[in-house]
Parts: sequence; C-alpha cells; structure tokens
Amino acid sequence: MNKTRPSGILIIPDSEALIIQEVAEIEERGRLNILPRWAKKAGWLPVTGAKASEALMIFIEPGLLSIRSWEPDGPRIFETYKQVAQEEEPDLEALRLIQDRYGKLSIPKDRRPYLGDAALQHLGLPTTRTARSNIYVVVSLGRIDLLSPNYRNTKNIGGHSLLDDLP
Repeated sequence: MNKTRPSGILIIPDSEALIIQEVAEIEERGRLNILPRWAKKAGWLPVTGAKASEALMIFIEPGLLSIRSWEPDGPRIFETYKQVAQEEEPDLEALRLIQDRYGKLSIPKDRRPYLGDAALQHLGLPTTRTARSNIYVVVSLGRIDLLSPNYRNTKNIGGHSLLDDLP
C-alpha cells in the first residue's frame, strides 16, 4: 500500500475533500500504519508522531470500526461502566455491551498500532499472525474509520439516493 501518496487519480483532491478513502494493509502482526495525511485530516492525532497516543475504538457494526480521540468519550465510557458496575444489581448485559462495543487503542510513536484480535475479528480479518489483509480507510474530521472489503462492497451496492442520477 502506498505510504506517501494515495494511488490513482482522485475525483476530488485530498486537499479539497471533506472525506478521503483509500486502501490500506493490515500487516501479518495485525498492525495498521497510520499515515501522516490521515492524522492531519482527522485533526486529533499529532501528525509528527512525537509521542505515543491513546484512541477510542468504536465497534459500530460488523465490518466497520471507528478510531477517534480518546477525549472526551473514552473517560465518559469508563465512568459509565464504573457506575453501572457499582449498582446494587449491576446490569451485566450493559456491562458486556460496553466491553464489546468499545476499546482503547494504544498508538505508539511509530504510528503502527496493533489493532488486537477483537478489532480484527470485527472487521472479518484473520487473527492468525500469518496473513496480510487489505481494508478501506475512510478519514474525516474527528475520525479514522476502517471498513472491511465486504462492508464497503455492501454499502456501494446499496448506493445513496443523492447518486441516483449519476452513472
């Protein structure tokens, strides 16, 4: 996958686009190389990689994983979990859903975080350490979304009403 520039010629150049999408590779060890242009577009992740960062992973629906700033939602989710867990009769299903829907992502200085087995499984990717996989990365202000090829294809087939009169 291209580490410096997006491959192909884009309809809308990155500099003008509100949202960018490109193919990226998850390496054999389950790591994603977060590119500087993605960090710049997302706006919350330092572009230079001068220090490690933490991010919130939201497992939105099978095949779609969103990476966002840890602040402010990460601490709010943590506090909600603690509050529910401290109730006289904690709602175990709510606690399970919090654990299932959210994760914390440690992004090292080299910007190549290990996504973890739960994230790989959610994206429908192998959790063995022997295969590389391709995903789609969609970046907009505030978020870096990872789409499995199947999820992206399903969304493309479904289309959008604003595109009905386009080829």
